[in-house]
Amino acid sequence: MQYAEIEAGQITQLIETNAALPAHKLRANLLPVEDVTPDYDPATQVLGAESLTVEAERVVRTWAVDAAPPPPVPESVSAAQARAVLLATSHPTAGTMYDAVDALMQAPETTRLIKVWWEYEPTINRDSEALQQMATLLGITSEGLDDMFRAAGAVRV
Repeated sequence: MQYAEIEAGQITQLIETNAALPAHKLRANLLPVEDVTPDYDPATQVLGAESLTVEAERVVRTWAVDAAPPPPVPESVSAAQARAVLLATSHPTAGTMYDAVDALMQAPETTRLIKVWWEYEPTINRDSEALQQMATLLGITSEGLDDMFRAAGAVRV
C-alpha cells in the first residue's frame, strides 16, 4: 500500500507499506494512493507519464495514454515480401508502387546493375545502395522506406 504525505495541498513524499495502515496510525496529512489505470488499447497505445492528484480523502495516480512507438524497422526483407508491399501501396501516377518500379526497370536511364539487382536479389537490405537509388528515383522518403519495410516484415509469404 502506498500513502502520500501532504503539506499545504502538495505531496511531499510517498510512503510504501506492506499493508494498509490502521485508522489510529493515519495522520491527517497522510492519504492513501489509489491507482486508476485509464482505458487503453495495448496493441496501439502505451501508458506514459504518471500524474498524482490530491483529492479530499485520497491521492489518485493515473497515467497518460500515448501512441505506441512504431515497431523496429527490419534490416532486411525477402524480395517476395517487398513486392507484396509494393503491390499493395498506391503510387500517385503509376497505379501501384509495383507498377512504378516496373516502369523504372523498363526506363533506359536505369542502370543495368540496378536492373540485375532488382531481378535477382532474393533479400532486400534496408541499407542497400541500390535500394537508396531506386527510392530516390521513385520519390520515396527515408520514412516511407521505413514504413514499407515494417509492412513487408509483417507479410507472411
